[in-house]
Amino acid sequence: MSTSDSQHTAGERTMTSTIATRRALLRELIAEYDGDATKALLDLADIGEIAINYLNREWFASYLAEYHSVQLTDAGWTEIAAQLDGYDEHVCDYEFPNVQNEFAAKVVAGLLKVDDENNENQEEDTSHP
Repeated sequence: MSTSDSQHTAGERTMTSTIATRRALLRELIAEYDGDATKALLDLADIGEIAINYLNREWFASYLAEYHSVQLTDAGWTEIAAQLDGYDEHVCDYEFPNVQNEFAAKVVAGLLKVDDENNENQEEDTSHP
């Protein structure tokens, strides 16, 4: 094995170890929330000042019961959970309605109104000599 190969392998082990450590810390965090990953995620989003949308087991159970008259089983949840990492990409790629743009327009409306008023006031000020 060449030196660069051994360095590459060592780097991979370090990255794998870091990921494992982070996952262990996240599991501990969720345990602190009595296993409620959704609550932990919502608190993290609040602290990190980010907006999130989530679909959890309860959401899918309700959806299946209401729209399909089907009860979500553990096997069904395992199948669904394996695909959840594609949700972010789905939302970002959604063309119409664009969920992110619609929400952004709603939350920045007050800022845009203030900007519009400032622009109108500036236009009025420049029109009078």
